[in-house]
Formats: sequence, structure tokens, C-alpha cells
Amino acid sequence: MLLLASLLLSAQLASPLPQEEEIVFSENLNGSILPGLGIPAMLWYRLPAFRETLLLDLEQNTGMWIEGLTVQYLGQVPELLGGAELGIYLTGIINRDPELVAFLHWNEGVLLGVLQYRGTKFHIQPLKGGSPKSAGGPGTHILQWKSPISGQGFMCSVKTPPGNPRPSLQTAKHFASLSRFMETLVVADDNMAAFYSTGLKRYLLTVMVAAAKVFKHPSTHNPVTLVLT
Repeated sequence: MLLLASLLLSAQLASPLPQEEEIVFSENLNGSILPGLGIPAMLWYRLPAFRETLLLDLEQNTGMWIEGLTVQYLGQVPELLGGAELGIYLTGIINRDPELVAFLHWNEGVLLGVLQYRGTKFHIQPLKGGSPKSAGGPGTHILQWKSPISGQGFMCSVKTPPGNPRPSLQTAKHFASLSRFMETLVVADDNMAAFYSTGLKRYLLTVMVAAAKVFKHPSTHNPVTLVLT
């Protein structure tokens, strides 16, 4: 099965609404590395933005593997992604509200990914030109957003069509508890490639972490594993 993720990924670039942005300074509340682990299993960040303070409660996503993954730019030879992946992928909630979610890639204090906050999708990435020893170091990011997201919450809003009543709770339901795999192709256009530049691969994989979380939701009644090729 082919999942055309480009429909979801390019929404912020196709919107006719003017883009807004703000420079923000992220603060790590629990350090970079937890004792005895070597990698941060859980991270807490404070992110002052648009006159509010966002508290990010992030957990490492351990189900992300990129072995054998290839990236191909149109007209170029496919590139096999080998070796160790720098950084980790995180999922979490904002201000302890399960409806406010974050999907991020973290690498030595640098954050890249998506925050969904009060119906709006925010894209966060490091401020270009910064360095670890300057005022524009890893803690300095740029937050960008366009149009509100329709519906409420992390899941897509699915409504019952007019005239079709909801099925009775007494209706028998049958589910096969089998592991399922979905082969996935992620496509980015020229605008997105230019917008994210060298961070494009990490951003696309971060969005796939979000998609994988949807397919692992208990409402599916069956575990679905996304395979990115």
C-alpha cells in the first residue's frame, strides 16, 4: 500500500495565508544525557513563544530504524542512508495536555519538527547561522506557522455523514489481532526541499514518526507498522 505523505507534508507551503514566524529560545530542563543511558530517554523543554510558555514533555521514539532507507532527488542517483543516525526522534505533549502534541528530532540541543498547539501547526527548526558558542547557538530556534488545523486534537476529525446515524453499540464487531505492515513512500517537492535544506530528511522522518503513532493508536484494534522505502 502506498501512502502519499506529500499531501500532509506540503500543506504549510501551499497555503495562501501569510507566514508568521518568531525567534524562540529553548531551555532544556533536565540536561542532555541521563546517567547510565548515554542517550536522553526523556527530555523536558521550556519554550517561551507568542507571550506564552510551552512546556514540552518529550520521550524518545525507539521504533525508528533507517537501515536500508534511500533518499533520491529527481534526476540524481539514489543515496543509501548508512551508518549511525545522528540524534534521536522524540514524541510528546505540551503543557501536560494530550491534545497538544510534539514530534521532534533532537541532536545536541537542536530541535526540528512539528508542534500542534491549539489548532495550529507550528514548525520549529534551528536558526540559520548560529553556532554552539554564539548567541544563536543550539538553543535559538525559529518558529513558523500559517493556517489553523481543521478539527480538534491530534487525530483527523471523522464525522458521520448527514442522514447516516451512528451504528448501534450492540453491533457485533470482529477484529483480527494480526501485525500488519504498510509500505510507505514519502515525497517532497522543490519548495519543501528549499525550505528545510539539509534538515529535509530529518523533518520527513519526524512526520513519519507522527504517522506511525496514529497507526499504533488503540482505535485501530490492530498494530500497523509503517515501512519507509
